Amino acid sequence: MAAPANDYTGCTVLLYSEDGAYIHESEVLEYDAKDYELRLKGGIPKSLKLDDKCSLLILTEPTPREYQGRVITEKFGYDRVFVLFRGRPKEMRGTTRYRTNFPASIQALHRSGEIYRLYNPIPAQVINMGRTGLRLSTPVNTLRRGDRASIVIHLEDSKKILTIQVTNYKDDEYQSEYGCRLVAL
Repeated sequence: MAAPANDYTGCTVLLYSEDGAYIHESEVLEYDAKDYELRLKGGIPKSLKLDDKCSLLILTEPTPREYQGRVITEKFGYDRVFVLFRGRPKEMRGTTRYRTNFPASIQALHRSGEIYRLYNPIPAQVINMGRTGLRLSTPVNTLRRGDRASIVIHLEDSKKILTIQVTNYKDDEYQSEYGCRLVAL
């Protein structure tokens, strides 16, 4: 879901442990941009205790936003919320990638300024995802370097449509993996 600048309300958020393991998917119920506090629909997962830290990937368009968050008690003490850190961990590629295992499907190819919807969507798997890109596993020879495509990622409770551009690939006998950057239409 698209969000105006500094308002993540209604966006899907993926939670990851400090070592990058997937924890939970939720939706942002409220976001206080002044205090960097974020409340989730259904609350903070019970597995996260007060002062626990985790990574949050907020699925905004055209690219997701990543934050580190710490569980705190709300100002009035009724609920637990995340306070977001401004900084984010560094990685050689410039942004952190988070391990995922979400099913996806390639719905359309973009060629010469035209979008060609596929009659039979191609099944795929999102291996990892970050603020600027993702890694996709598909049947062998599905895409090639430079291709743009529309994909649908099937999350626990929702679907997200993203546009990708293939930047690199790795083939084996049965499947291909594609390093993709997220692009805006």
